[in-house]
Amino acid sequence: GDTGLSPGEEWNFKKLIDYSLVVSSNDGIKAIASVAGAELALSSATSSEVLFIDRMNKLAREIGLTETYFLNQSGLDVSETLSGSYGSARDMALLIDKILKTDSHMLEATSFSEINIGSKNKVHDAVNTNKSIEKIPNVLASKTGYTKLSGGNVVLAFNVGLNHPVIISILGSSYDGRFDDLNSIVLATLAYFKK
Repeated sequence: GDTGLSPGEEWNFKKLIDYSLVVSSNDGIKAIASVAGAELALSSATSSEVLFIDRMNKLAREIGLTETYFLNQSGLDVSETLSGSYGSARDMALLIDKILKTDSHMLEATSFSEINIGSKNKVHDAVNTNKSIEKIPNVLASKTGYTKLSGGNVVLAFNVGLNHPVIISILGSSYDGRFDDLNSIVLATLAYFKK
């Protein structure tokens, strides 16, 4: 893949999730979906990836993401006119909030600007796709995304005080503009809570 994954490389599942989230590896997410969906596919004629996407959509409904729908596991555009997923800024904030409350360590790797994550074959230097990560204090979680149809997106959770997380969700910006937007909102948030 274009993020440094090699054919035949063996990964610990959690480490591949960490790597894929930090560097936005669509190949890593596809591998995760195919393996995670394989168990579901044992008793079905449907492919493991389709079953995984179905599970993603079911889980989105279960946790109250009313404006979110997945057509594929990565969110990459399906065509020039059809996105791979749909969602609202509110839903993305709710998703991060749910993850932080149920498994706070799940997104921990995304709080670093750079981290070394090893597969069984080699160590990867994972550089966070969030260009603003070093400028923001007390980051808990961060995830970026970009497609031609959705534009530039970023969701970030950070503590503004002791156990006082704030989640910022920006959708539909430009590739670089999402980081300017994020920085502006972070600064305004910090100023507000400083009063």
